[in-house]
Amino acid sequence: MRKYQRDFVVNSLVFTLFVLLVATGALMKFVLPKGSGESLAVWGLGRHDWGSIHFWIAVGLLSAIALHLLFHWSWISAVVRGRPRELGARRVKLGLVAVAALLAVAVAPLVSPVRQTGKPAEREMEAQTAPAAAPAVAKAEVCPAPTGAEIHGTMSLEQVARAGGVPVEHLIRQLRLPAGVSRTEPLRQLTGAHGFTMDDVRRIVTDYQRRC
Repeated sequence: MRKYQRDFVVNSLVFTLFVLLVATGALMKFVLPKGSGESLAVWGLGRHDWGSIHFWIAVGLLSAIALHLLFHWSWISAVVRGRPRELGARRVKLGLVAVAALLAVAVAPLVSPVRQTGKPAEREMEAQTAPAAAPAVAKAEVCPAPTGAEIHGTMSLEQVARAGGVPVEHLIRQLRLPAGVSRTEPLRQLTGAHGFTMDDVRRIVTDYQRRC
């Protein structure tokens, strides 16, 4: 392989890995945020799976940059000292097509539909089929037996109440939420609007269980 061909391959690899790194990072930040665990998936992969892919892309990018620094110093010096060559129209078009294809692959996971998977979806179905269970427990002021399920941001107030054995009214009072707050909306959508965190929810559940 000639030197200019080797340089082109290394530069293309660096650019490709950089775009994929940004894409997977944005996917975990905005589409599969912290707290979603394995309850949300894109292309059948949850947040942890995409985190592993993000990590290995970063490793590959660092390796490619190392090759770039190793191979390209003389090329950079030659470009600075020499006269740049003019690219043909055909080569420019091929480059634009390659960049467009790469961007399409990188953006595809971000715009793909997110589906509910695993036990959280089952708990949501139970909440829809038995909506009167939690209020009945709250009125009786009896401490239900907690299920031991993990509390995360994709759960609603009703699901947290059922999983942690805490009356919904108690959660609303302790979190200082308005009386008309949605009890079925995911908590991650309520945290920013009402100024509480998932750690606050877990603390309230833990304190209630200890008191009982």
